[in-house]
Amino acid sequence: MKKFLFMAVAAIAALSSCSSDNDLTTGETGKKALTFTATMEGSATRATYNSTEKCAEWEKGDQISVNGKTYNAQSAGLTTNFTATTPGQEAGEAPYKAYFACTYDGTTATLPSAVSETWADGKFNMPMYATSSNTNLEFYNLCGVLKITVKNDQIDQVKKIKVSSANKAVSGTFTVTNKAAVLSEPNTVSNTLTVTYADAVTTTEGGKVFYVAVPAQDYRKLRISLSADGTSFTKTMTTKSDADITVARNKIYPITFAENAAPATTGTAQAIIDGFPSEVKWVQLWAGGPKFADRNVGASKVADYGDRKTFTEASAEPFFWGENWRTPIRADMEELFNAASKGGSTKVKCEYGNVDGVWGFTFTGKETGYTTNSVFLPCFADLSSNITGKTSYWVGPAVDYRSAWQMELALDVNKNYWGSRWINQFFPSLMYVRPVLSGSNDSDLPTGMAFTATMESDIDNSSEKCTPWKWGDLISINGKTYRAQDEGLTTPLNPVTQGQVAEGDEYTAYFPATLYNNGTPTLPSVINEVWTDGKFNMPMYATSSNNYLEFKNLCGLLKITVKGDWIDKVKKIRVSSANKAFSGAFTITDNAAVLTNPTTVANTLTVTYMDAVPTTAEGVAFYVAVPAQTYQQLKIELSVDGSSFTESMTIKEGDIVVERNKIYPITFRNFVNTPGLSENTPFGF
Repeated sequence: MKKFLFMAVAAIAALSSCSSDNDLTTGETGKKALTFTATMEGSATRATYNSTEKCAEWEKGDQISVNGKTYNAQSAGLTTNFTATTPGQEAGEAPYKAYFACTYDGTTATLPSAVSETWADGKFNMPMYATSSNTNLEFYNLCGVLKITVKNDQIDQVKKIKVSSANKAVSGTFTVTNKAAVLSEPNTVSNTLTVTYADAVTTTEGGKVFYVAVPAQDYRKLRISLSADGTSFTKTMTTKSDADITVARNKIYPITFAENAAPATTGTAQAIIDGFPSEVKWVQLWAGGPKFADRNVGASKVADYGDRKTFTEASAEPFFWGENWRTPIRADMEELFNAASKGGSTKVKCEYGNVDGVWGFTFTGKETGYTTNSVFLPCFADLSSNITGKTSYWVGPAVDYRSAWQMELALDVNKNYWGSRWINQFFPSLMYVRPVLSGSNDSDLPTGMAFTATMESDIDNSSEKCTPWKWGDLISINGKTYRAQDEGLTTPLNPVTQGQVAEGDEYTAYFPATLYNNGTPTLPSVINEVWTDGKFNMPMYATSSNNYLEFKNLCGLLKITVKGDWIDKVKKIRVSSANKAFSGAFTITDNAAVLTNPTTVANTLTVTYMDAVPTTAEGVAFYVAVPAQTYQQLKIELSVDGSSFTESMTIKEGDIVVERNKIYPITFRNFVNTPGLSENTPFGF
């Protein structure tokens, strides 16, 4: 049996042993030196039939933790005695809780995410647990065992094995129920398990067997990755059947490793439609491509338009059809877009025609093995009456917290494809939705660190607060896009594209995700947003060496109050100044965005609201986030219709000092004004 050292416990014991209050004969004050007699659950059974395989016996030197104190085995066998590793560090009074091959600090037990061991043919052991009111400890196996057979036609040697799944963690803190380890956070799929062997194990034609203990759970799409050199995982197998892999406590589940072959290109998957389970067909048009549903959301058949939805509806979780489906992202639809454009696609061809009385675009695969696979997207116009064919679909992820991409396909009367385009649309717009199967491109097994984000809600000079996180907010972490999963000042973050996860020892994050700008952080010159009374947020930034991201506001805020006696509604606001830019590339100093070219005054900022905002006699507040700088001759322009700026205000005298995380209030008046003048001072054109 491998020797498992409880490092944290051993360190505490070493420190405590230096105390002059300890009696090395009787142990800590009032504690008697104890000898525990431990037996073990020595055999395991397969998940499908009985097994004669047995767990390895105790070895001399094996370590267990009893009430958080470390004890050493004095001999080998199924039964052995354990005495304190450090004289004087004793478990104290009963009851006794004991653990093997998992850490226990006296309060919390943890199944490790990384295990180092020496491989031995046919030998294995499992994390174990015992509880007793006396010094006789009867250990039980806490987990089940994956018996992974690896042959040399797959990989010539194995240095590391990593195990993960699409739905369950395989490591982390746990409690014990019915002798089994039950993870405290079973759905944290980033809690993987990596086993590293002291020496790389050479495989054979018949196969070498590797035993990996995992919690007793139902696993979906269990993934096993192999590394020959201990540096990179070059071979991966994912169980892709619809049935779960059920690992039971004290049972063996045998798996023969086989790197995944080419998957099926058509199939069906369950969808929950109107509350009832239904089987929906899916089709793949090119190798590695997404698996498209054969119909739109709301459609009863292929040649049916379905229902048009807002993006808020399209991006909500759970998806319309349940967890098996999702709204496509732009990468999913790119080849269809190309095929319906003049440039064309090397993977897909596009034809316009009539299917069961409905006109639309039919996309068919060009690659070998995909030439009989097609997807039909209905149009809301037809060529039989010499009218342009046209259709529009939502495409994720969101561009920011208020808008997303629309893929518009169009065809002219001469049947030449034209006008196919990507359009940035506000969430409330209505478009069709063509679902794709979750897990398309084998990317539904996120690996890497899970993240939690907090925000700087309080404004330094005001009782007003930034808008809390809301579901769907997009954050860039080391260039990968994550989505907020909850509402409030703290939210968990999941990858937008599953499997596309942040990597590294240091994490740099931006909100909104578009600030990242392909590695050149940039404050935008144009912002589209939905106005909400009293609500605002700011560009934010966080950096961390762990998975906890504490975001700080990068800018200050202009709070511009506009009254109805100057303008009846506002569609756009533009801000500029005589000496400073408002947009462009930036770096960060003391949590504030510092523009790279701060004096490029042509870099203005324009905010466009989805709907023109009516003003009132009392005034309506518009919040505009701007870099923390000292502005001269700050100019604010207003547009009623979004086409031209008809009203403007310039502060001619005195500097406007905007500080990070502070609000600077301004009441708009249509004249050149001087700071310090009261609102009723007669001064103007």
